[in-house]
Amino acid sequence: MAQPLPTSEVGRKFGADGSALYFPGNSIICPFTPEMPIYQIAQQLQTQLKRQVYGPKFVWMPPASFHMTVMDLVCHAIRSPEKWSKALPLDLPLSNVDRYMIDRLARVPAPENFPMRVQGLAFRRGVAIDLMPADLPTRAALLAYRDAVAVATGVRFPNHLDYGFHITLAYQLFELASAEKALIHEELARLTGEWSPRVGEIDTGRPILTFFDDMFRFVPADQLDQLRPRP
Repeated sequence: MAQPLPTSEVGRKFGADGSALYFPGNSIICPFTPEMPIYQIAQQLQTQLKRQVYGPKFVWMPPASFHMTVMDLVCHAIRSPEKWSKALPLDLPLSNVDRYMIDRLARVPAPENFPMRVQGLAFRRGVAIDLMPADLPTRAALLAYRDAVAVATGVRFPNHLDYGFHITLAYQLFELASAEKALIHEELARLTGEWSPRVGEIDTGRPILTFFDDMFRFVPADQLDQLRPRP
């Protein structure tokens, strides 16, 4: 039997065995905690999907890492002008970038919460719960906050205005066979119909600036010393 082809995530963010590779950076997220209903639902969805025939072709995120990304900032390995701060040189050490982000974002007031709703489960380079603002005021608040962060940090990705909010459940490690693709789309549609009406409104809590060594763990500024020395 032919070996499945690895995706671009293998050797970049993950090993072929699903281990997390060193991929340091920073981002603004709303972390989810075990007492939150969305955390519990995400965990249950993961459990069901892992058991499927295509389950081993994904690396499933540790529940402790569940979050909604509010705005991507920078990654050490991605130093292209469109994904870097316009205010910083492309070769600036990440440790200096971290300090810059801490200083600049201290000046940006963070909203207390972003009420969100589930849009559905999606398969694209992984498995995610797609989220959307619960109402127009929330949409406006998200856009205003992201705009303020962009002005403060100089980071504004090409998808700034149409970024899709989501919770990552898994990254895809290996390409799926045609039958597996059909199965996962069918299963995600079924689970969306089963779970979405039961979720209701999601309170994300306040967005926070976080730092990471890899995709398995995100820490706030006061825990930055728990990570590996920054490059």
